Amino acid sequence: MREAELEASESTIVTPVNCGQQLYDVVAITDERAGLNAVNKRVCGVTLVYNPRRGEYYQRLKLGSV
Repeated sequence: MREAELEASESTIVTPVNCGQQLYDVVAITDERAGLNAVNKRVCGVTLVYNPRRGEYYQRLKLGSV
């Protein structure tokens, strides 16, 4: 039941690379434009994107509920 609850509230954000980011960390998301103020989410997946041709270097975090 808990696993289904976590998967139901999934979201994804793109962030600058953070070498200390780990799975299952709890992060606070704040974005005034989206109306979010320190909303806690759990990191359920981390993808590092590196594309030297386009000069891209970032992380994509898959988030679930806490």
